Amino acid sequence: SPAGILGESPLGGTLEERAKWSGRDHSDQSNSVENLIRDAEFWKQMVVLGALRGSTIILGLVSLSYVAASFTETIKASSPLVTVLFSWMILGEQTSLPVVLSLLPVMGGLVLCTSSELSFHTIGFLAVLLNNVLDCIQNILSKKMMKLLVTPVQLQFFTSVVGMFFLLPALLWQLQRSAVSAETKVVGREVAFYMLIAAVLFHAQSVSAYCTMSLMSPVSMSVANTLKRTLMIFISILYFHNTVGVSNVGGILMVVGGVALYNYCLIARRPRSPRQREGSRGKQET
Repeated sequence: SPAGILGESPLGGTLEERAKWSGRDHSDQSNSVENLIRDAEFWKQMVVLGALRGSTIILGLVSLSYVAASFTETIKASSPLVTVLFSWMILGEQTSLPVVLSLLPVMGGLVLCTSSELSFHTIGFLAVLLNNVLDCIQNILSKKMMKLLVTPVQLQFFTSVVGMFFLLPALLWQLQRSAVSAETKVVGREVAFYMLIAAVLFHAQSVSAYCTMSLMSPVSMSVANTLKRTLMIFISILYFHNTVGVSNVGGILMVVGGVALYNYCLIARRPRSPRQREGSRGKQET
């Protein structure tokens, strides 16, 4: 086959596809920062990813300022299906019907988790809905970049730098608005400390997310995030002293069961390697 002739990269994509990325030698599995910053195609991709990252951050904070965290995670429960759709459109990845159906209990469990705390605001709803779509597209494009030999750490650094320039206009607008406002709030040490902790945790979360994404498909990454969202829902309910009912426990069980069902369907549909076929054939002979 053409892939066999050209050679398949361990990170995905053929040598021909990676050669189109630039005219450099692709004999090794790493790109230096010096080579990356000289590549015009690389910066085109980074501008798109940086814009997506900056947009998702702003939309996420806007949604949290209008609706409860549990409601935000309820809307994001649709991310596995959205990721399946855009993975097919952008990467050409096809997901079987049993695997898609296994995602329904995951989303149903998240909806059930938040049945005891539902809030609605039009701006918050639209913000989290758009954030969900853009975040799924960002994950898929990030996976595409990592297939072209961009490491997770490089992706984290360059998207942060580019995203900062997209966030600067919003920051300057907010500072100007605060300056002309009669009510000026002074940021104390406690708020500054919380912001520092949030920045460190966000950086650690981003790096770990990119490293995890390099090891699995965007759909698997989206499903894995549902466990994180379920934990966030429970923490928000406990922190804000909301009543926890049977529906929350049932939702957790549905999420865990849905993830297990997804993994089972994914493994069952995956073709076995020659070694596995020989092993099963030997057991049948004995």
